Amino acid sequence: MPISRCWQRRCKQRLYGGVGGDCRGYHFSRGMFFRFGATDKISVVTENLQTLPPVVILRLRNMTALDATGLFALEEVAKTLHASKRTLILCGAREQPAQQIHQGEFAEVVGKENICDNVQAALRRAEESV
Repeated sequence: MPISRCWQRRCKQRLYGGVGGDCRGYHFSRGMFFRFGATDKISVVTENLQTLPPVVILRLRNMTALDATGLFALEEVAKTLHASKRTLILCGAREQPAQQIHQGEFAEVVGKENICDNVQAALRRAEESV
């Protein structure tokens, strides 16, 4: 599950100019399944929790599928960020991952307002929450 570091810089620069706040974005691709060990790779988001800005965006446009274990991993990241008074915003999920994200309690954990259709909406939401 590659993570695009260049998208982090672009997100950060955009928000600096608009609100003087800070944001970090992560771009996930491929499926997030237990059997492939991909859920372990999401830990990169919270491994340096103290250095994270107030808003973290997970860009999911290239994530092809999400199973229950992957959803649980995302939920744990959301809870960790919330406990540290940070906001998690998800954006750009394809059809199958989007269905999983909108089901059950997950949308309540993240906050329905923090699940966006695209990166532009996510950046607007980030500006509102900073």
